Amino acid sequence: LQAMRGILIASTTVLIFASVKIMPLAEVISIFFIEPLLVTILSAIILGEKLGWRRLVATTIGFFGALIVVQPNYEMFGLFSLLPFLAAFCFAIYIILTRQLSQIENAAVLHFNSGLSGLIFMSLVLMIFYNVDIPIFKITMPKDLEWILLLLIGLIATLGHFILIFASKSIEANVLAPFQYLEIIGATFFGFWLFADFPTLTAWLGISIIVLSGIYVFKRETMLKT
Repeated sequence: LQAMRGILIASTTVLIFASVKIMPLAEVISIFFIEPLLVTILSAIILGEKLGWRRLVATTIGFFGALIVVQPNYEMFGLFSLLPFLAAFCFAIYIILTRQLSQIENAAVLHFNSGLSGLIFMSLVLMIFYNVDIPIFKITMPKDLEWILLLLIGLIATLGHFILIFASKSIEANVLAPFQYLEIIGATFFGFWLFADFPTLTAWLGISIIVLSGIYVFKRETMLKT
């Protein structure tokens, strides 16, 4: 399970990196945030956490919101616009495994083992596809500044995942997941600042549906616990 967790987070990262190369950052993150809704469903199926009909309806509405966001991107980029969906699915299972394993495993050991398995998995993938003409698997050595940025990504990601592991010890997966919607704010800001990308009105409609669905799921879960 720990090896699978590492493979899932590695796959999620690759899919997100591939997505932001062709699509606006805020829209990639927005589509990716069907993940908390996926967690809601998967936590009921895999972990046995209770899932009522209201949360199921909210989750379904959230999926429709994601389809609204992806629609113009699908016309422009075709099947590549579905990459954030795949990333969301991988990360949702990753969250479920984190919830399950954090109850029985030390956070540092869990993070190290997952990182090691992710490293081995991606190394094998790059070796297998080294001679295949697929841009995402093309190996390019980073330059000076890029090494620093890669180091920062590693440090920030490590800190974030440690926090996630500790939070998962005491908070159910379907309650923890909606907090990730805060990333949409950051993605919109940095997408506009760095790349001059800003979501269209149609995208904002879909984003709003996704976020409101997630907030409802969170509120509903809070009410059931009080």
